[in-house]
Amino acid sequence: MIQCGYIQMMFQLRSSLTEEIPTFKDSAIGASLALYVEVDNVQKLHDDLKSKNVKFVQEMHTTFYGSKECAINDCNGYVLAFSQPKEK
Repeated sequence: MIQCGYIQMMFQLRSSLTEEIPTFKDSAIGASLALYVEVDNVQKLHDDLKSKNVKFVQEMHTTFYGSKECAINDCNGYVLAFSQPKEK
């Protein structure tokens, strides 16, 4: 993890990332992108998206670092992950 002000970036090994998001296992390294968006109520967002038949590439789960997350494919094939940090 690196941080500058309010911006954080997480660099993750491919083996760890593909364990979390299997859709990347067969993707060539290069123009892939997973965008993580921190939200206040990830469960509500998940339920709203699910009711609209959005394709999930990662169902709701708790990560090894304690966040609740889910991820979808957007219309351009990018992965959008929605995350709610664990409560302190």
